[in-house]
Formats: sequence, structure tokens, C-alpha cells
Amino acid sequence: MQVEVIIEHGRAMLAKPVYLKPTAPARMVLEIDDEYVAPGRDWFEDEFAELRKMRAQITTSRVPDAANSPVQARFNAILGPLAKERPGSSIGDDHQMLLDALEERYLGR
Repeated sequence: MQVEVIIEHGRAMLAKPVYLKPTAPARMVLEIDDEYVAPGRDWFEDEFAELRKMRAQITTSRVPDAANSPVQARFNAILGPLAKERPGSSIGDDHQMLLDALEERYLGR
């Protein structure tokens, strides 16, 4: 059987879902010609340099302001040194983080 695979930012995804039997192998091999393989992952470096600077500024242990919120003050007290503002993430980022954690936990990757 042939399936169409879309590769975007180094990640392979099936164009249409394929439902496999429980006895199917968990890993399969995708062959890519060597001429299409890049030596490193720095081709996006220039595009995301400014974004990384902004995220670094946001994540520099700035404690959330609790002046107008007693709930935030309580959270800050509970979290102690872990109370800091973090950059927001998209639903896709959250979903991928969950999948990575489950894969690491149950498949040992």
C-alpha cells in the first residue's frame, strides 16, 4: 500500500489517515534521497532569531503581578520561586507536547 506523506518543517504527516490493525508494527521506515537531506537545522535561524529574543525576555523570571488579584498573589505564594510568567503556547504546541510525553513514557523514546 502506498500513502501520501507531507513533510513540513522536518515532520512527516500522512495526507489521509490510515487505520492499522493492532498487529501492525509500531515503526515503519520512510526512505528519503540523500540529495534532499540538509546537513543541519539552521535554515530557519534568521527567521526566528527575533522571536527567540522576545521569548527570552519574557521568560527571565518575571513574577506575575498580583497587585489587583488576590488569587494571583496566592498562586505566587504557593509556587514560590517557580512563579514566573511564561510565553503562551498554541493548542498545537500543547498537543505535540502531550504526544511527546506519552511517547517518551510508554514507548521509551
